[in-house]
Amino acid sequence: MNAAVDKAVKALSIKLPAQAVATGGQWQPGTGENHAVRSPIDGSALVEFALASAKRVDAVAAAAS
Repeated sequence: MNAAVDKAVKALSIKLPAQAVATGGQWQPGTGENHAVRSPIDGSALVEFALASAKRVDAVAAAAS
């Protein structure tokens, strides 16, 4: 992550590592493959996090119903 993005993340009080799944207002880490969100300007990685696995998605869907 570049210095400007790091500064913005800290200013916004975003906790790293990024979380992939929210259940009832609680953020949980993903357990699937890693994903990078890239800048459309220069292609640099803005943030990386693990995606939700199929098992986690099923658990979140079950908790929501």
